[in-house]
Amino acid sequence: MKAYPEKVMALLGTGETGAALRLCEQYCRESPGQAEAWFLRAGVQSQLGALDEVAKCCRKVVELSPGHVGAWYNLGVALQGLHQHEQAADAYAKAISLNPAYLSAYINIAAVLRQIGRKSEALRYARAAVKLDPRQFAAVNNLGLALLDQGEYNAAIEQFDAAARLDPGAAGPRLNKCLALGLRGDRDAALGGLAALMESDPGNAEVVKEAGKIQRRLGRLDDAIATYRAACERHPENPEFGNLLGLALVEAGRPQDAIVWVERALAARADYAEAYNTLAGALHALGDIKAASTTFERAIAIDPRCALAHNNLGLLLQEAGDHAGAERHFRAALAIEPASAEFENNLGTVLMSQGRFDEAIATFRSAITHNEGLAAAWNNLGNALLCVDGFRENFPEANKAYLRAIELQPDFAEACYHYGTCLQQQGRFEEAYVQFGRATALRPDYPEASAGQVMVLERLGRIGEAEGILHPLLQTHQDNVLVALAFGVLAKHLDKRELALSTLERLDPEGLEKWGRIQRDFVLGDLYNDAGDYDRAFAHYHAANTEDHPGYSVEQTERLFTTQMQAYAHSGHKQHRRSRNRSKLPVFIVGMPRSGTTLLEQILASHPDVHGAGELEDIYHLSASMQQRLSSALAYPHCMREASQDALDRIATEYLEQLSHYAPGAKRIVDKMPHNFEALGLIDTLFPGARVIHCMRNPIDTCLSIYFKHFNSFHPYASDLKSLGLYYRQYERLMAHWKRTLTIPIMDVQYEEVVANQEEMSRRIIEFIGLDWNERCLNYHELDRTVNTPSYDQVRKPIYTGSVERWRRYEKHLGPLLEVLDA
Repeated sequence: MKAYPEKVMALLGTGETGAALRLCEQYCRESPGQAEAWFLRAGVQSQLGALDEVAKCCRKVVELSPGHVGAWYNLGVALQGLHQHEQAADAYAKAISLNPAYLSAYINIAAVLRQIGRKSEALRYARAAVKLDPRQFAAVNNLGLALLDQGEYNAAIEQFDAAARLDPGAAGPRLNKCLALGLRGDRDAALGGLAALMESDPGNAEVVKEAGKIQRRLGRLDDAIATYRAACERHPENPEFGNLLGLALVEAGRPQDAIVWVERALAARADYAEAYNTLAGALHALGDIKAASTTFERAIAIDPRCALAHNNLGLLLQEAGDHAGAERHFRAALAIEPASAEFENNLGTVLMSQGRFDEAIATFRSAITHNEGLAAAWNNLGNALLCVDGFRENFPEANKAYLRAIELQPDFAEACYHYGTCLQQQGRFEEAYVQFGRATALRPDYPEASAGQVMVLERLGRIGEAEGILHPLLQTHQDNVLVALAFGVLAKHLDKRELALSTLERLDPEGLEKWGRIQRDFVLGDLYNDAGDYDRAFAHYHAANTEDHPGYSVEQTERLFTTQMQAYAHSGHKQHRRSRNRSKLPVFIVGMPRSGTTLLEQILASHPDVHGAGELEDIYHLSASMQQRLSSALAYPHCMREASQDALDRIATEYLEQLSHYAPGAKRIVDKMPHNFEALGLIDTLFPGARVIHCMRNPIDTCLSIYFKHFNSFHPYASDLKSLGLYYRQYERLMAHWKRTLTIPIMDVQYEEVVANQEEMSRRIIEFIGLDWNERCLNYHELDRTVNTPSYDQVRKPIYTGSVERWRRYEKHLGPLLEVLDA
């Protein structure tokens, strides 16, 4: 048995690898429990390049001898060669745990971890390798690359300089230094270093290849083309340079020239998968989609592990609307290169196209983890965050994502536009206008961004400026849905409703995305309503609501409201503890949406001692966090029965301190979130000194007004007349319970009474919240304040009666609603 290793080594020495393998196999058959037999066999398989067999043999070794350091290391090498990077990293880590001084394992694990995007771990192992041997060339160069991944360019350059001193003949560290200089912003130094390298060693194909890649990465395509062209002349036998030249020509917008060079490369190597990928890219750029698709498929058939071909075919399929096919190829690319942020970003976009927004968010976040500097992934993350249900909670993260995209790429017009849209949704109209302006400055012909400017200027009441932007836009882009919508919204101020109607009617609904169809119908409904054509108006409102009808369960609402009523039942609620904080700072305006809440807030906000904070989501978040805040096993609202006096006092104080930040010094701060009517039990418990104003309006007018506006998925009842009536009855049931049960003062205010007798009702409301009367409250429409609700334009006008009994104009269309409301 002892003779086997010597005989195997002798056969290997004479090049008889096959005979050596057969001898190893015999050795393993005779001694299947001998770890060294399997280790020897792994070594011979390695000579043959059979990495699968190497991995199998090494696994057998560590099964028999778990402490065999060499087998763990060789297993890592084999798995790394098989692109099984995660498992390779685990094997190297095991080798290091058995031998903490195993330098090669440190070097290899750092390289593998970089490949799979675990950059902070890679840096840790790279530092450890240099600490073990500061004069090991590979370790020092590796540390430079790990620092480069972290954006620590100066530190990386120091390591590349040190590696170059250790091996003056090695080009790698000097190439890496050029890349680091370029990424640091020293492009002239980077390009000068590349030129010096190529001049000193013009015959080094590897130097030329890497130099061209760096030139492309730095955006110097003309330099890269010249570099590759010279390499093709110097190395005509090497088809790689023809392919690289073709790739640079495609990137430079010269696909026809690219095809000439790529075909030369393929003539020299018919099975060159990467060249077929480049050829397909050139064909795609020329508009020959069918030929491009076939050529990408050929590249994949030659080399199923050609990640770029999978990715590029995915992009082509996505462009053609085959989202499932695109996803399949993006995932195939990621199976080969799991740390590619670019591939993940592409996968995220196709998931977005399929409405799988949560998956897209996770994918974009992963892409950013693998490449924090990928501006496109930050922008796409912001977009995805605003597409999910409850997107308003994602505003802070979306804002940060867009800002990071713009910071990384200051000329990123799309990111400026999307950030503007995000700010617009938050009611931050002045800031949105700035971002839309940045987008149009970067790309003058950007109709979506210009339309965004028009929309926010209309919200701000700056009609003349809005018209100045819109007029030339209509000359060139009136078929753009956002431009047409902006005209539809602005037309009422310009007395151009008929022209706006014809502009919107000309848009083909079949050619619009779902969002565009919905918005078009709502705006057309408003325009026809203003024109007195109520049948056409209703037809468009109905079409919009039918298009976006999420489905509503009155049973679910009934269960939710019943739970609230049970938790705050009359007998039990009287025994509940309440906060001892009697602050009068908060005023809550509640009721159904479209019941006059915005008008009442505007009247109150006109008082010098009152701040109108708008529709705050603070109470919703507070109720959602109560179980955690109280460390209770019971969900809200049942956890409230376990609340201690100290806990209630603490929570109330924290909330009131947060509320005061909206307007330090104000005596009253108004939260006009209508749906806070659902949380009045919690409000009564935490803020017994507060005041609640309950807005009421004719039920049919209220429901119809909701139906005429586009509400989000938090209002599933809003897009169906019967559902609206059913929900309204549940709202009435819950409010009746609160009035029987709660001790907090609640004032019912009828919208129609405010319209009929503004001063008397306004005085009563101001008295109710405990303030002295102020005449400014009668001139609420003069208040310079931006309102981010559907009623924003109405509160700029004096009291008017046009919305009272509005439903009668549409009576013949309202059968399902009238039936439920018994009207």
